[in-house]
Amino acid sequence: MDLAGVGGVSVGETRYYQLWYRDPGGSPCGSGFNLTNGVRVVWGP
Repeated sequence: MDLAGVGGVSVGETRYYQLWYRDPGGSPCGSGFNLTNGVRVVWGP
């Protein structure tokens, strides 16, 4: 499977990813969710 093709990215393109997930017990301010650290990916050959 071509991950870049499925994700719709081209060689040299930069994308930023971060996930939002449900965290009812340990979320700040009782918001019920939390976020992962963000990551920058430069797609290359």
